[in-house]
Amino acid sequence: MASAPPPTVTQIVCEWARGRNVFKRNKVPIERKVQAAILCASGFSYRRASELTGGVSYVAVHDAFTAMTR
Repeated sequence: MASAPPPTVTQIVCEWARGRNVFKRNKVPIERKVQAAILCASGFSYRRASELTGGVSYVAVHDAFTAMTR
């Protein structure tokens, strides 16, 4: 019998963000916001993180990053 794979880092951080109500609005999926914030924390610019996540403006990436770092 196969067990479920362990959760990814993105899944863990998404659950943390949901539990703490980090994001006030959820027009953009939380997964994308978290991925963008992780990219920014890794050294990517807001614009580059926006391009890599697709469908997220660089302003939304900035807002997500600052919300996660508070």
